[in-house]
Amino acid sequence: MLENRGKHWLGETSRWILRSITLLLLVGLVPFLSGCGESDDVFVLESGQSMLITGKGPGQDAAINPFSGQACLANVENLSANSFTVRIEEPSGRRTVEVGGGRTERVSLGPESQLLLDTTVKSKARIQFEKLPEVAE
Repeated sequence: MLENRGKHWLGETSRWILRSITLLLLVGLVPFLSGCGESDDVFVLESGQSMLITGKGPGQDAAINPFSGQACLANVENLSANSFTVRIEEPSGRRTVEVGGGRTERVSLGPESQLLLDTTVKSKARIQFEKLPEVAE
């Protein structure tokens, strides 16, 4: 036992294994951590489908809007070649925006807005929510 004095309690192989596991865990966490703080959801819409994206509340929305209850922006990106319609339902009325294939549209949402996607053919969309920029007075 005295002859092991001064040596690390783990052998070289064990230390190499622990370093490898630690490196793999760190590399695996980087993509997860880089996505924190923003909302980015992808949806596949079937032919003739209308999908509520946000505005009804937990358990009813397809996406979580981190700015729910306040005015914000929604970037709606069409990831397919087929067009679809963004429908915004508000207490004051309804707005629609056509999103062509491969295009991105930026729409403003009020605190009580509901965002829906309507399509007549299969489409794919990515939705990102952003906080409205601060306005200097």
